[in-house]
Amino acid sequence: ELDLALGGSTWSYENRKLVFNHTSEDNTNYLTNRRSIYLPVIRNNVYDLFQLFDFPNPNSMCGDRTPTTTPQQALYLMNSPFVRQAAIDFSKKGFGSDPKVRIHLLYNSAFHRDAEPDEIRQSLRFLESFSSKSEPSDKWHAFAQSLICSNEFLYLE
Repeated sequence: ELDLALGGSTWSYENRKLVFNHTSEDNTNYLTNRRSIYLPVIRNNVYDLFQLFDFPNPNSMCGDRTPTTTPQQALYLMNSPFVRQAAIDFSKKGFGSDPKVRIHLLYNSAFHRDAEPDEIRQSLRFLESFSSKSEPSDKWHAFAQSLICSNEFLYLE
């Protein structure tokens, strides 16, 4: 779960412990639940997630961020353990209610708007596409993850 604490350091470390080159040990560890704004920028070992989502070159005086949308970003969102767990937690909203009601609840939580009739139809078709052999919760996890991975969820207008 995301740590919403404001300010402060992400972690403590010994001075120069994160400075390294190709002959020394890499002690960089980006494992934290803090927002990325609090993570340090190690210039010779930028966090992979930052690079994947268009982080500017930290060696430049005025980093230029070229916005992109790439397949690697979508693959990260589909395979990330953090995103998958978030989808599982998110999919529990409206548990036990009518599928249409649950779809409305998830859409409203994700996008702050009601689902359109066409979106309801497509969502029901998606949920029905799962085999009867799979766990009932699996289809809701996948549906929740599809909402989290959507452009509407990721980008603010």
